[in-house]
Amino acid sequence: MSPADPRVGVFICHCGGNIGNTVDVDRVRETAAQLRSVKCAETNRYLCSSSGQDLIRSKTREHGLERIVIGSCSPRMHLKTFRDLCSSEGINPYLVEMANLREQCSWTTLDKDAATDKAIDIIAGAVGRAANLEPLTPTEMKVNTNVAVIGGGVAGICASLELANQGYKIFLVERQPSIGGHMAQLSKTYPTLDCSLCILSPKLAETKSHRLIELMANTEITTVDGSAGAYSLTLTRRPRYVNEEKCTGCGDCAKVCPVEVPDEFEEGTARRKAIYLPFFQAVPNAYVVDEKNCTKCWLCIKACKHGAINPRDQAIQKRIEVGAVIVATGFRVFDPSGFTQFGFGTHPNIITNLQLERLIEHGVYRPSDRKTPRKIAWIQCVGSRDSRNGQPYCSKICCMASVKEAVLLKELVPNLETWIFYQDLRAAGKGYEEFYVRAMEDGVQFVRGRVAEVVPISGDELMVRAEDTLLGEVLENIFDLVVLCPAILPELGIGELAEKLGLHIGSDGFLLERHYKLRPVDSQNDGVFLSGCCLGPKDVRESVVEALSTESTCHPDAGTFELENQVNSPRKQANM
Repeated sequence: MSPADPRVGVFICHCGGNIGNTVDVDRVRETAAQLRSVKCAETNRYLCSSSGQDLIRSKTREHGLERIVIGSCSPRMHLKTFRDLCSSEGINPYLVEMANLREQCSWTTLDKDAATDKAIDIIAGAVGRAANLEPLTPTEMKVNTNVAVIGGGVAGICASLELANQGYKIFLVERQPSIGGHMAQLSKTYPTLDCSLCILSPKLAETKSHRLIELMANTEITTVDGSAGAYSLTLTRRPRYVNEEKCTGCGDCAKVCPVEVPDEFEEGTARRKAIYLPFFQAVPNAYVVDEKNCTKCWLCIKACKHGAINPRDQAIQKRIEVGAVIVATGFRVFDPSGFTQFGFGTHPNIITNLQLERLIEHGVYRPSDRKTPRKIAWIQCVGSRDSRNGQPYCSKICCMASVKEAVLLKELVPNLETWIFYQDLRAAGKGYEEFYVRAMEDGVQFVRGRVAEVVPISGDELMVRAEDTLLGEVLENIFDLVVLCPAILPELGIGELAEKLGLHIGSDGFLLERHYKLRPVDSQNDGVFLSGCCLGPKDVRESVVEALSTESTCHPDAGTFELENQVNSPRKQANM
C-alpha cells in the first residue's frame, strides 16, 4: 500500500447524548465508511471508556489500521487518551486525528439534519487530513526549575510558599508596593471570624524571609517569551524612591510631606501622604513615593535620618528565566456610582462593604459626622446578576461578607439594627448555612427584594425604598448608614497579561481554565497555571485551595520536558 493511501479507522462517539441526541451518528458512520482510505467505521456511546477503547483496539488489530480518526469532543479533553491508546497498539500517536463533533457541531447546530450534514463534512475533512499526517518523534529539553508567581495576594503567597518549601526558586511579582492583596484589607474572615491579618501576617513575614523567594514589588510583566519549561519574562520595576534596605519605617518622611490624598488601602475612608507606608504590616515594610501625586519638594530627604530616599531612582528592567508561571492577579471591585438610584458618591453615608471593612478596623462610625450608627442597611447584588447594567454572574462572596459584617457590628455596637436586602441569599460552603442561622438568631433582619432607591433626607439619614417580595409590600425605612455590595470584576490589565501569556478570557472577563472540572487550574498554555480570583469570584478558602492545587499541578521537574516536534507536521494540531 502506498503512503498516499494508508488504512484509516473512523470511530464516532455518542458522547452520552451530547453528540448522539443532535447528530445522526449512524448516518455519519455509514457515510464515513464510503470514504477513500477508510477501512473501518464504528460508533460507541462512550469512546473514552474502557469498552470504547477496547473497541478501537480490536478493530485496529482486525483491520490493520495505520491512522485513527476520533469523532467526539474537544481534543482538550481526550487527545492524550487516544494517543496513548494508539501508541500501545504500535501506531505513532501523532497519526491520531480528532474531529470535534461536540463543541463545533452538536452544541452549536440545533437542527438534526443540519448538524448531521455538518458532522459528515467534519469527519470527511478529518479523514483527509489523517491520510496526510506524518509520524513525529518527541524531543526532550531541560526544564528550568524556577517559577514566576504573578500576584501577591493570598493565592500568590500560598503558592509561592508551598513551592519554595519544596526547594524551588520563586519570583513573586506584585505590581503594588506591597504584597497582601485584598485579604489584608479585611477585618475578619467568615464563618470562623478569625482575624484576617492574624492569619495573613505570618505568611507575609515568611514570604519576606524565605531564602528561595525573591519578592519583586512595584513590578509588572513587560514581555513573555519561550514555552513550557523555558519561559523568559522581562519585568519592569517602577521607581520606589525609597531604599527598602535602608528604610526603618519610622515615618519621619511622611510627617513633613505637604501632600495629602485618599488612601487606597483604606478605600478612601482615610488619607495618606505622597510618601507613605501601604499598611502597617506591609511587606516590604518600607515607605514608597506616590509618583503621581508627589510635588518633588523632597522635604522628606532632609527628614530621613537614614538616607533611604533616592530622588534619582529609575525604572529597572530585569529578565528572569522560569519553567512555569502561576497567575494569581486577584480582582477589583465594581464602581457602583453608575447605579444612580443608590446614590454612591453623592452622600458620605453610602459606602461599599470594603469601605465598611476598613471602618470596622478603625472604629465603627458614619463618615458624615463620625458618630456611631444605630441602623445599617446592606444592599446585595449591586452590579451582580444584572445583565443589563452590570455583570450577569453572581459575585459569590457578597452574601456571606454582609452576614459577617452584620454579626460583627452587632457585637461592637449595642442595640444596633442591621438589615440585609437580598435577591437570593447564598450560603453554599462549609459552615456558611450555620453562620447565616446564627445571624438570624442574633437579630439580623433579612428582607428578600430589590432596593428601588436610596434617598438622602434630613441631616445624615437615608431612606431606603424597597419591595419585600415575600410579603408583597413596599418598604420605606430610615437608616444612618447604607452599605452597597458591588460585583467582583477581573483585575485591571488582565487582558494585556493574557495576551502576553497566551491565555484565553471567558465571556465574563475572567481568565479561562483548560477544563472547568478536570483541569481547573491549568490554562490553555502549557506551563501556565491559574489560581484565585483571576478565574472568577471566590472567597479566601477557595483561593488558597486553588493556590495549593497549582503547586501540585505545576511540577517544575529538574529532569526533562517532552516537546512535540512539529517540523514535519502538515499543520499544528487544533486545540478545539
